[in-house]
Amino acid sequence: MKKRYQLLISSLTLSGVLFSEIAQADLLIYNGQHKDGGIEQVAAEFTQKTGIPVKLKYGKSSELAGLLKEEQDKSP
Repeated sequence: MKKRYQLLISSLTLSGVLFSEIAQADLLIYNGQHKDGGIEQVAAEFTQKTGIPVKLKYGKSSELAGLLKEEQDKSP
């Protein structure tokens, strides 16, 4: 499990570095997992390392799919 989080943090950090020059907006993560899955800790560590704020949206898969469709025009 620890290795999984390290990989996720590394991926998010790399993504942040690559896209930090492109956009200074918050990173929005749609999360269909339970809130106790540890994503808050990963998001906090990502923000600490990159300075990019992370916003989390929770919901069931169908709800998140609807949100993604509604918000697709707002995506860079």
